[in-house]
Amino acid sequence: MHADGLALYSNSIDDVEVFFTDTNLIRRTKNGTNTDIAGSLTSGYSGDGGLAINALLATSMGVTISPNREIYIADTGNSVIRKINSTGYIHTIAGTGTSGHSGDGGLAVNAKLFHPRTVTVTSEGEILIADTSNHVIRKITKDGYIFTIAGKPSTSGYGGDGGLAKDALLSSPQCVRISPSGDIFIVEYGGARIRKINSKGIISTFLGTGQQKLSGDGLITNQTTLNYPVAIAFGLNGIIYFAESGGLRKLTPICVEGSILMENGLCEYQCFGYTNLNSSIVCSGKGECISFNVCECKENYYGSSCEKFKCFNVENNSSNVCSSHGMCVSHNNCSCIEGYHGLNCDLFECNGIPSNDSKVCSGKGNCTLFNQCLCELGYLGNDCQQFYCNSILNDNSSVCSSKGLCLSPNNCSCFDNFRGDNCEMYDCYGVARNDSSVCSSHGICTSFNNCSCQVGYYGNNCELTSCFGVEKVSSHVCNGNGTCASFDMCNCFDNSRWFGKNCNLTYCFGNSSDDVNVCNSHGDCLNYDICHCRPHYIGNQCQFRFNSQQMNFTFNSSIDYLEDITTILLLSIQDLQFIDYYSRKKIDFNVTFFLNNQFLWNQVTQEELRSPLSFSLPSSLSNGSLLASITLSFNSTLISLETVTLSPLLIIRKEKASVSNSIPLPKTSISQPKKDNEAISSTSENTTGIIVVAVVVPVVTLGALGVGIAVIVLVVILMKKKAATSMVANTNNFEMK
Repeated sequence: MHADGLALYSNSIDDVEVFFTDTNLIRRTKNGTNTDIAGSLTSGYSGDGGLAINALLATSMGVTISPNREIYIADTGNSVIRKINSTGYIHTIAGTGTSGHSGDGGLAVNAKLFHPRTVTVTSEGEILIADTSNHVIRKITKDGYIFTIAGKPSTSGYGGDGGLAKDALLSSPQCVRISPSGDIFIVEYGGARIRKINSKGIISTFLGTGQQKLSGDGLITNQTTLNYPVAIAFGLNGIIYFAESGGLRKLTPICVEGSILMENGLCEYQCFGYTNLNSSIVCSGKGECISFNVCECKENYYGSSCEKFKCFNVENNSSNVCSSHGMCVSHNNCSCIEGYHGLNCDLFECNGIPSNDSKVCSGKGNCTLFNQCLCELGYLGNDCQQFYCNSILNDNSSVCSSKGLCLSPNNCSCFDNFRGDNCEMYDCYGVARNDSSVCSSHGICTSFNNCSCQVGYYGNNCELTSCFGVEKVSSHVCNGNGTCASFDMCNCFDNSRWFGKNCNLTYCFGNSSDDVNVCNSHGDCLNYDICHCRPHYIGNQCQFRFNSQQMNFTFNSSIDYLEDITTILLLSIQDLQFIDYYSRKKIDFNVTFFLNNQFLWNQVTQEELRSPLSFSLPSSLSNGSLLASITLSFNSTLISLETVTLSPLLIIRKEKASVSNSIPLPKTSISQPKKDNEAISSTSENTTGIIVVAVVVPVVTLGALGVGIAVIVLVVILMKKKAATSMVANTNNFEMK
C-alpha cells in the first residue's frame, strides 16, 4: 500500500521497508531505523548520474517503488520526475527543470512538467504522473516517450464523464494510482472528486460531488462530499482509503442479496454455482450472470444456462443437424465428417476444394461430382487450370513471348518494360522497337534497351558514330572544320572555305588546296588562305625565293687604319636559283655596323644585285673592333637569314706610312667596265672624307674557279677615309657600285 509521499516495499511479511518524502529528502524506514537515501536539507536540483544521497531535491511530494525496487520521485519543486536505480544512482526521466507543458509525443526528458505531485508505476512498467499544475495525467512509455492521457493542458475544470479521459477536464489532480483491477484513479484536489478511468479509457466520477466539504459517514459514493482530497490507496477485499483535509477515510463495498464479495472488492452474482469471473463456465460460456441463477444469453443461444443453440434452424442435438454429416458445435457452426464440407456439411470437394467454394475447379468451372469439374469455355484440365494465350498453353515457357504471364485465355500480363497482346512489344530508350527512329535510326532494338547497331555506329542507343576514324563528339572530327552528320559523312561549316569528304580541302588565294598550282607550287595550303611554304620560299603565297643557306660575309683584312681604310667586305651567296629569281628585281640591302659590340650605324638601300649602292657612316668612327651584319628583303619580306662577319676588323690609328695589309680580291672571269674604276678613282680623289664602295657581282662556274663553290656573289665594299684637313663635319659618304 502507498499514499501520496509514502511507499511500501516488502520481500516477505517480516521484511517491510517504508519510503517517504520529507520536504527535500527521500527517507526509508526499516525495523524502526530511518535512513536518508536521496536529497538533503538544502533545496536544489543537481546530482543526476551520481549517487542519490549526493543529489539535491526541491519539495519532493511523491514517491513510489517498482517491483524491481527502483524508486521514482515526484520532484515537485523542480517540476521533474527522477529515478533511483537499484544501485543507488539517480537520473531525471521526465521534465527539464523548467515549469510548463510541452513535449507530448516526444522523449519525456525533453518535456516540460508543472509541479508534479505523484508518480506511480503500472504492472506493464509504464509510469503515470499527476502533472498537478497542468491539470493533466501523463504517461511515460517503457521506451521513454510521454503522452497526456487525461485532461487538457493548462485548463482547469470539470467535464467529460462518460467519454474518453483525454477529452475530459480535471482540476489540480493531486494523486494518481492503479487499482487491483487495473483501473486508474485520480484524486482531484481542486475538483473535490475522485475520478476513475477504465480499461477502455472512459472516465467517470467515482466519489464526490464537486463541493469542497466534509461529509458524514455511511453515505454512498454519489452522495459523499470531499474536502480537498489529496491521496488514495487500495486495501484488501475492495476497501479503498483516501485522505482529505481533515482526515483519512475508508470506502467499504456492500453486496446486494444473491451476490458475493470477491477478493477484488467487487460484488459478483452466482448462476448455478459460478460467477462472471468464471467466464468460460458461467452460463455455458455463452452468456452473463445478471442476477442469482439468471443468465442473459448471447444472441442465438437459449436455455436456463444458455446451453442450447441451432445450426441452420436445426437444434444442436437433432440427428438431422448439419445435414446429418457433422456436429453442431456452436450456433450455425458445423464440424463436418470427412468428405463433407460447407456450412451445413452439404457440400463435397473437387480436388480438395469444397464444391461451393469460389476457388473450386480453379474458379473456372463447376464441381458437378466428386473430383469432376465442368470447365468454362476456354479452360481445360482436370481442375480447369489450363487455358491458351494466342494458341499457346498458359504453362508453356514460350507463352506471351516468354515476356509475361498468361493469366486467362488470351490475356497476357507482361513483365516490366514489355507490352502488347502477346508481350511482343518493348522499347529501346523510350522508343518502340518498330519505330523508325529506334536506336537513333541506326540499329535494331533486339530486346528492352538493347540495340544492335549498324556498321559505323555504337553506343547504348547507337547514338555515337565517327567520321574517318574520329569520334563524332571530338573537336577534331571532320578536321575541326565541320560536323559528323552520320558515319563518314561530314557537313562542312563554311562551304566557301572548306570542302571534301572530310572537310579537309580548302582554298588558298583562289586555288584549291589539292591544286598543283596552289601556293605558287612552292607550298601546301594548310588552312583557308594560309600557305605553308617549302624550303627556300617565303611569302603568304610562297611567292618569294628565300635564301635558307648560310651566306659568307667577311672582311678581306683583319687590321686597317682609321685615316685610310682599304679593307673590302665580301658577301658569298651559293644559291644559284636565288640569284636567278632576283636578278632583275630590286631588293633591300640592310647593313648594320657594330663598333666594340655596340651599334654604330644602319642603312637600308634598295637596288638590284648588280646596281651601284651608296652608304654613309658617321664621322665619329674611332678605334676599335668593327663587325657588320646583312639581311636581304623583298617587298618587305625577309628573303635571307641574317649573316654576320665571321671575324672583326680591328681599326687603329696610323702613326706612319705602311704597306696595306688588305687581301686582294679574287680574280673572276667577269670584266668590270673601265668607267666604274674611273668613277671610283675620281670619287676617291675629289671628295674629302669619302669612303668609296664598289660592288661586283660576277657569276663564276665551278670549272673556272676550281673550288667547291658553285656560285659566288662578291659584294665588294671599298672603304676609304682620307685624313684631309677639309673633312666633312658630321658624316662620311659611302658609295657602293
